[in-house]
Amino acid sequence: SQPSQPPQHAPPPHTAPSPSRAASSSCQRSSSCQPASSSCQPRAPSTEFVATVERMAGQLDGLARAVSSLEQRLTVSEDKALSMERILSRALDNQRLLIEKLAAS
Repeated sequence: SQPSQPPQHAPPPHTAPSPSRAASSSCQRSSSCQPASSSCQPRAPSTEFVATVERMAGQLDGLARAVSSLEQRLTVSEDKALSMERILSRALDNQRLLIEKLAAS
């Protein structure tokens, strides 16, 4: 069977600046904008930056798949442990019944 895809989560709201704030902060850092200019456009990200973000996204995807696989393995182990607990419980009950029968005879 194919592992299920992990849910896609949006980043927390406090991590992403608002578009107007991002534009104003890039305007302040950009040497191409004039201070008197009221309309400053943010610059496009560099290819190096885009490649880095894509590499990070790929690594996060790999981590998500690894965590999903570990969760599946943990679930299997927990199921086996519960099954063993039931078997041992029945064995102890049977042992107790045998001891009671032996003591009564």
